[in-house]
Amino acid sequence: MIIQTSTRYLRRVASAAADLVPLVVLAAATLMITSVLGRPLWMEVLCGLVIAAALGFAGWNAVLRRRGAGGRRLLLAAAPPILALAVLVSLQTLIQRPADGDLANARDTVAKAASDSAVAVLSYQPDRVDQDLAAAKARLTGDFLETYGKLADTVVGPAAKEKQVTMRAAPVGAAVESVSRDRATVIVYINQTTTVAGNPAPSQSQNALRVGLTEVDGRWLINRFDPLF
Repeated sequence: MIIQTSTRYLRRVASAAADLVPLVVLAAATLMITSVLGRPLWMEVLCGLVIAAALGFAGWNAVLRRRGAGGRRLLLAAAPPILALAVLVSLQTLIQRPADGDLANARDTVAKAASDSAVAVLSYQPDRVDQDLAAAKARLTGDFLETYGKLADTVVGPAAKEKQVTMRAAPVGAAVESVSRDRATVIVYINQTTTVAGNPAPSQSQNALRVGLTEVDGRWLINRFDPLF
């Protein structure tokens, strides 16, 4: 009698385990793929929750389907919410994945555009100051383009030629404050060196700038340029 009972119990355990094996393999593969693709932690957690729900559902099914109609009715009542949760999480994953990638790419793009344009605005040489200032203007838009253009034409350009002033800027780092489809704000850190003819010792300074950008015809152009220190 004891042997028969033990045998029936072992058969039930083996049957339930057989029901779970495919889902365990699928769960492990899903988590591995999610990790390899570098998905965010929250996505891995959601995948884990859905997988846990599926495993629990399968295990519950393996037990209740052997316990008569009452268990089956309870199982059928619980199945739709679990299935709906799995579908919603899957859809969210499919929608969020390209959005996360697009946002990361946009942040990299605006950070580089802000750094490169800030260097262009703050760099010129006396023997080619007109070309340098024109190249800087090509990176600007809106009111700042007008303001910078007047300053470059009436003050910066003539002073650079007369006093033989060389300005060199080098980016140290950039931090994106905000970014949307066509607007961005980036904090740019710059090291700047100024050399004047007749003075062999250049002066150096460190600057932090809040750079506002707007996208115009596929290019990120500066529309605001505010020194922070």
